[in-house]
Amino acid sequence: MLQPVATCPVIDEVIERMMPIAAAKGVELRKGPWSPALAAADPRRLAQIFQNLISNAIKFTPGGGRIVVTCARRGGLVGIEVSDTGVGIEPDSLERIFEEFYQVPRAEGEEAMGTGLGLALSRRLARAMGGDLTVRSPAGGGSSFRLVLRTADRESSNR
Repeated sequence: MLQPVATCPVIDEVIERMMPIAAAKGVELRKGPWSPALAAADPRRLAQIFQNLISNAIKFTPGGGRIVVTCARRGGLVGIEVSDTGVGIEPDSLERIFEEFYQVPRAEGEEAMGTGLGLALSRRLARAMGGDLTVRSPAGGGSSFRLVLRTADRESSNR
């Protein structure tokens, strides 16, 4: 059930939980520009989405890399982004990564990482909350996953 959820505490908790894993790999995990907002969400689903996104960012970012989580409110929407300096995603895989069991092709001899379910589930959860999960990956590496949800305050619900 959707309810007003303060995004900062939910995502802060996920970042705190993932910080030791990132540090052990030598990856910096931090918050970037942040605008506290209330989103129409399920707090457990929201945490699960960010657990998946941050876990993937750590997995695909080599030591010395960086992961930044930002949050911004624009009108009646809240946008939360997880950006990394990792290996990136080839253009032909950008939408396929949201398909169940799809895994980005790896170099010969490299093992597949994960089950190929986390991003499919995360997008499904985002859409079940009336939002969406998208990705950008510019040439040269790095990825940015953006979750957009509706705000849950009086001002936006009166529009």
